[in-house]
Amino acid sequence: MIEEIGTVVQLNDQNVWVETVRRSACQGCRARSGCGQAVMGDLLDQSRQEQKNILKLARGSVDPIAVGDDVVVGIPEQALIRLACLAYGVPVMSVLVFGGIGQWIGWPDIGVVFASALGLIASIVSVKKISRHWSCDFRYQPVLIAKRIASVKLG
Repeated sequence: MIEEIGTVVQLNDQNVWVETVRRSACQGCRARSGCGQAVMGDLLDQSRQEQKNILKLARGSVDPIAVGDDVVVGIPEQALIRLACLAYGVPVMSVLVFGGIGQWIGWPDIGVVFASALGLIASIVSVKKISRHWSCDFRYQPVLIAKRIASVKLG
């Protein structure tokens, strides 16, 4: 389970709205101070370094929660891998397959390029259709895992 901590901003009987802060990968990296990529990222676009997202989640059997509580939101690793394969793998494979078919048929290079473009367009349409279908599937939705208990230091 991939987890993220968020803050409850609104709730009702069925749903909970949780605000999370998306940070860039550079902010969590140990080599940030010596990395040229981090410096360029800071110079080019600081507004993208931290963005707030609000997620609408089904209210499960988590302890009583209130607005302002910190909660843990998670999504299964398998769901994330499947979604990444759908978003990245299907278009790449479609371009290669359609271009390969165009070349196998004996089309000139421009025909192979058009076949590849047709494969890309077909994959975008199919990925959009599949993702719309998966958006209703509870296995691909983030879930509210638990209420986060703040650690208290004694002494």
